[in-house]
Amino acid sequence: MDFLMPGALTNQTWLSLRDTAREIGRELLGDDWHDAILDRDRKADSTLGEVYKDLRKVLDSTEVTVHLEDHEQRIPLDPKDLYHFASKIDLKSNTIKLGRWPGEAFRCFVNAKELADFLQRYRHTRTGTLSSDERYRQCRDWLRDLMVNHPSDSKRPTKAELFTKAQRRFQIGKQPFHDAWTEAIKLSGVNWARPGRPKSSRKSSPAIK
Repeated sequence: MDFLMPGALTNQTWLSLRDTAREIGRELLGDDWHDAILDRDRKADSTLGEVYKDLRKVLDSTEVTVHLEDHEQRIPLDPKDLYHFASKIDLKSNTIKLGRWPGEAFRCFVNAKELADFLQRYRHTRTGTLSSDERYRQCRDWLRDLMVNHPSDSKRPTKAELFTKAQRRFQIGKQPFHDAWTEAIKLSGVNWARPGRPKSSRKSSPAIK
């Protein structure tokens, strides 16, 4: 499914829990998103952790209609059920467990149009749970990994292009990005300090994401 655009949807379009998480991730990271992120360990992967947080916000918002499938019928999700200590969202099984019904896993359906409207409405506030220091660290580590994996790639993005990606991915400013860039060069030992793309006739590495 292409990225959800509010004007192209109707109230008859519904998404599974996993598809909802995918749309959250794609809206958050744009072209840098890939679906394999959903199968990572969310305790070890900060990106997936943020997707889970935003998914819970969607389910808890009361601004997006959410239904549970219960024995061939659909019932509205009561957001209060999410606060039970035993409630659990599981993207791998595409289900949600609610403390009111121990041991029972429900398939979940989210209204696609309302989801798209919600993500558009709050797109500039959804990643506010990360501190500026954490965003800086993640940006630095991301740049370091790119430098290590693509030390002389003739098709690597320019610094300006990477700043555009970093702004969208980490909500980081120009000066913090420059500092992260400088530190990443020191940590990686790779000379990406020269402007533009390096000239090379070698076969290029896989696309940078």
